[in-house]
Amino acid sequence: MTLTVSVNNAIYSPPTPYIFSWAVKDPSGSSRSTTSNVVSVTPAWAFSVVYPTNFSGASLNLPGVYSINVSETIPTSTPNVVTGAFTVGVTDSGTYERTYPVQFQAGGYLPADTVNITVTRSGNPVPAFSASRTSDTNGLITVSWQTLPNTSTGNYAVTVVGKNTPPKSVPDTEQFVIYPTNITVTGFNPVKTSLERSETEGFRFNATYFGGPSVTLGSSTIRLSEPGGSTTHFTTASYNSTLGTFSAVFIIPINGGTGTWTASLDPNSLADPYGNGGPLQSKSLTFNVLPAILTVSLLPSSTVLSVGETLTIQGSVATPNGAIFSQGTVLASITISGRSVGSPVSLTYDPTREQWIGNYKVAPSDPSGAWLVTVSASDSYGNVGQSSVVVSVNVPSAQSSTSMLWSYLLIVLLVAALGFIILITRKRGLTRREVKLDLTAIKSQADKVKSDDFLQSVREQLKRKKQEVGLEKQDHD
Repeated sequence: MTLTVSVNNAIYSPPTPYIFSWAVKDPSGSSRSTTSNVVSVTPAWAFSVVYPTNFSGASLNLPGVYSINVSETIPTSTPNVVTGAFTVGVTDSGTYERTYPVQFQAGGYLPADTVNITVTRSGNPVPAFSASRTSDTNGLITVSWQTLPNTSTGNYAVTVVGKNTPPKSVPDTEQFVIYPTNITVTGFNPVKTSLERSETEGFRFNATYFGGPSVTLGSSTIRLSEPGGSTTHFTTASYNSTLGTFSAVFIIPINGGTGTWTASLDPNSLADPYGNGGPLQSKSLTFNVLPAILTVSLLPSSTVLSVGETLTIQGSVATPNGAIFSQGTVLASITISGRSVGSPVSLTYDPTREQWIGNYKVAPSDPSGAWLVTVSASDSYGNVGQSSVVVSVNVPSAQSSTSMLWSYLLIVLLVAALGFIILITRKRGLTRREVKLDLTAIKSQADKVKSDDFLQSVREQLKRKKQEVGLEKQDHD
């Protein structure tokens, strides 16, 4: 221990000799002394001694307070010109935080003596610490006790006793206190710097005790603020043994604010099961949230539709994280070659199928061809998405439909009429009569099928032929 005295307003011209006497009393009450001789050549100077080196028979083997008294003897006699004290302890500090090592050191033992070090709390030995050391050639022992995150807090006492060394006048014993330790946080970062609503953001950070060991137990609350700071959310981070860090996740609400979000670890928001906590200062980070792009999945369709048939439009809508989108607006628009077909169709959500469904009935005025059905989903928060599917539609013209109908009808009538005539004539034995039905004209008219007048012509011919058959029957009778 170096002891230093500073002097001001000293006599220095001509150079003046000064003599001081030192007296240091150890905790047992024994005093050791020495002197210092100084030649003053300036008004201010200092002088020092080393304890116990400069004090005959002195040592630092006893714990406690060592008092210091310095007196001036030359050029004037001034007792107790300066006083002071220093303390020698068995421990290197009076207080410790958990996870820090407690250092014990004691001297004055016989060389190679067995020295027992006992630590007690509330008078009870601490099971986690029990030590026995052999003193070195100078009679000194040194030992360390590594405290843990869960070491009990409170007042402790350490006692050091040599097996063969005679008891000291002042026992080697010391009081010290253990407190909870603080936790430091480093590497607080987001997993994604930018993401869409409904996606999951992740957070990671490392935590260590002040003494150096990593924190692997406990949890921390992370505070998240939306843009503007008016809305706050919370999520909990815990230790992930696979990642070797603390981690947390948070699903961005579908209606969450877009822009820059802030995540914060507030002071003492991280705590382990033993009452240790941190960080001492707030830690924060930022990330960006975008509107959600909804995924619209339509059922493919190769159905060819005609007038009067119904086009069923159905599909599912999902948010970016795969969740079902069931609240919002889903509309289907139909186009062909860039031109709209009908009015937009509103789709309704069917919870049993977990699908959006709508129908469109093909009208005679609708164009034929490949229809492009585009389904768009949206909500009031600005989340959108769309998808398209192609459907083939055949819409016959009105003229061709009427012609086909009359053609089928006339063919049936002609076949029935001819069969009837042939049957009648054969039954009557009229083999010499020639049926003078204008088959050529009928065939020509049937091929053309241009108007309803043709049907009247066929009916008139059938009527005349019936009359002729009736007359021939009268003549025969």
